[in-house]
Amino acid sequence: MVFVRNLAFFVVLIAVLSFVFVLPVFAESNFQPQNLIGEWWADWNYRNIVSGKLFLTILSVEGIKVSGKFELTGAKAPNEEFKDGILEGNTLKITTEYQYIELVFEGKTLSGFALSDPYKATRSEIKNGVKVK
Repeated sequence: MVFVRNLAFFVVLIAVLSFVFVLPVFAESNFQPQNLIGEWWADWNYRNIVSGKLFLTILSVEGIKVSGKFELTGAKAPNEEFKDGILEGNTLKITTEYQYIELVFEGKTLSGFALSDPYKATRSEIKNGVKVK
């Protein structure tokens, strides 16, 4: 009798833990790359010295390849277009002549970082990103 009660307890415990830990993984797996297409705005900051806005427009997503354009206001970096952004899960990696940007998308929000200067050694944090269109 004790064995059956313990077995039932463990079965219920495993079921509850499965819902607690497995369901969030399935919820995150509902990421749809096509939902990235549109305009995104975010804040960027370099060591509380220089800051500005990131304006990102994603024009197309084909498999893992992403194309679009971005502007970093408040920086000496030019506006840039990209055709070979790489999507790994919900992370977009963009490499251009002047920038390396890595953005993590969660629903209609984004965060990440940008590496700039000729050696891509200056790291700016990107946060508070939202999809606007």
